[in-house]
Amino acid sequence: MFARKLRALGYEKGGIFNIDDRDSLRHLVIWLEDRIFCTALPKHLQQGLRNQKNPQWRNVFSEYLNYCGCPFPLDEDASASCLDWLLREAIRLCVPDDRKQPMIPPKREKTAGPFENIDWGSREFYHGISKMAAMLNVPTHPDAAYLLTAVAQVLKARRAVGMIDENGAELDGLRLEEVTLGFDQQDKKLWDACRILRLLHIQQLRGLQTQIDAALVAVQIITADPLTDSALGRTGF
Repeated sequence: MFARKLRALGYEKGGIFNIDDRDSLRHLVIWLEDRIFCTALPKHLQQGLRNQKNPQWRNVFSEYLNYCGCPFPLDEDASASCLDWLLREAIRLCVPDDRKQPMIPPKREKTAGPFENIDWGSREFYHGISKMAAMLNVPTHPDAAYLLTAVAQVLKARRAVGMIDENGAELDGLRLEEVTLGFDQQDKKLWDACRILRLLHIQQLRGLQTQIDAALVAVQIITADPLTDSALGRTGF
């Protein structure tokens, strides 16, 4: 996941880097700060970050990320996202000026509708979408439009399986134990895997049925005689 970024930055230990190794992660963060970022850190933060033996180093690292403007909170599930954000920022700073691409995508034309007043290229918009992505455990992306699309897909999927209602409130979803298979399996892990596969298959069938319904409506608009307007529920107009 990080090998190519570390190679692009010239990190000498990129081939053996392991994010799950405490010393490896701390060494990389200090290397990035000393060689690339050179941030004007407060004294206590600067000293705490360089003290790799500090038992509170993770708390210091979390404060360092907040100081740098990282949109992801530091927890067990988001460590990779935080590090990936740091590496992308480092690469952005290392790109020569004549080829530098902004972290935020260029401004897009405003369109009529609820999003007409949104500046798609603003840093505030990007950070807002990044926070939503972090809450949903969606990997980050430098293009806000791609990231927003991914967030929308996750929300749509959760809505489809009944995890959230139309207002975005979480619902009590179907528990895995409530899914019936029609056969018995003594191995609990294998049984759970079969249940998950069945749910995924049902979800695919529902999506296919929705596409078939849409295709039928589209064909009826062209071939129906008398004409049919499915939106009005009327035949002959």
